[in-house]
Amino acid sequence: MVWPQLDSADAVLIWGYGIHQNSISIINDLKSKKVIVIDPIKTTLAQSAYRHIQIKPSSDLYFAILLARFIMIEELNETTDESDEYYELTQTVRIKATLDQIGSSLGDIGAVLELFKNHKVAIVVGNSVAQYEHGDDTNSAIGALATLLGNRCSIHPQHLKQEFLDEIECDIDFESGYSLITHTTYTEDSEPQVVYMHSSCGFKDSEKLRISSLGNTFEAELKLDDRVKEGSILIYSNRRFEPKVKVELC
Repeated sequence: MVWPQLDSADAVLIWGYGIHQNSISIINDLKSKKVIVIDPIKTTLAQSAYRHIQIKPSSDLYFAILLARFIMIEELNETTDESDEYYELTQTVRIKATLDQIGSSLGDIGAVLELFKNHKVAIVVGNSVAQYEHGDDTNSAIGALATLLGNRCSIHPQHLKQEFLDEIECDIDFESGYSLITHTTYTEDSEPQVVYMHSSCGFKDSEKLRISSLGNTFEAELKLDDRVKEGSILIYSNRRFEPKVKVELC
């Protein structure tokens, strides 16, 4: 097994993507387990999963906070003073409005809760969730789920912080611009030559686009790919971008 630490779990929640996500060997390893994938891209692994939750890029923090809230509502956690304080913090996030903004639903929340209720779950966190400015808080919010669930759940990588947030310092405008998905490359840091968007974007395949972020602008060819979340743009780059970018025709 590629991930031997998952042997003891009978269900797996894969959160974000990593360099092994599309590996055939990993897909084969997970065939006997119930798998939910949270990822803005419909990867090969997401297509083979029991459920694919395709939230908007950079919205993982909010989804994790809402999950924590429902875990405590359903009393799946062991109550402590810290968890009570954390529950109060989660109540500051509006449920329906936030789910609408991040492209999710109560059905998605319910599917993950069912996993936690009825299975021993391993949460596997990909490196994509930490690529934004609020990445540390996102990792902590996901780690807090394992803290709440105790013996019901394990988390990988094991060094991930499992602590409750004191405050939510993340204010993303999900309405304007295109949500950015970046994949790290292992080549020299050059401008991306190709970007990928859903066919509903309004641009045509092979058109030349101008992408602007953090005061930097570059041009790249568009490839339409319906595996990418609507309203998002996928860029392969080692460079740092804002969660939102401006896209226009050259």
